[in-house]
Amino acid sequence: MEIEIIEKQNQSLVAYKEGELLFYSTIKHNWFSRVIKIYNPHDVLVLELKYDSFSFEILHQNKFMTKLVCKIDNEFIIFNNDKRLYIKSAYFISINNNFNYFFEGRKIAQVKQKFISFSTTFFLTVNDENLEFLDQIIFHVLSIKTGFSID
Repeated sequence: MEIEIIEKQNQSLVAYKEGELLFYSTIKHNWFSRVIKIYNPHDVLVLELKYDSFSFEILHQNKFMTKLVCKIDNEFIIFNNDKRLYIKSAYFISINNNFNYFFEGRKIAQVKQKFISFSTTFFLTVNDENLEFLDQIIFHVLSIKTGFSID
């Protein structure tokens, strides 16, 4: 399954599956921190995070929609107290920001980044047998990539 995540002009990200909106993020930032909010297509707040250049702090989560996210970092997401998805660069020496998601040592998804004019588009491909992790992977991509624009 392929998900397209598109950066908008205000450094927010929008996730689509076959043209249908799945989630979107917004950002408010100052010199010291960023507050990232992730919403579902019905404008319900799913997850709110504060990023202070070293770590993420979960400020709010809709526990019915997030499978209880315990911790988010640039390299991993932990949910349900014991399930951990982590990322690795697609290549040892990477000139792009492509990366893969792993669960229990096996690759379950990949993210490819493309620069289209002045915005960035991410293409997330999740193996069909790992669709149970789709929302958590989208939350993680929106968390770590919102507000980190190239412009």
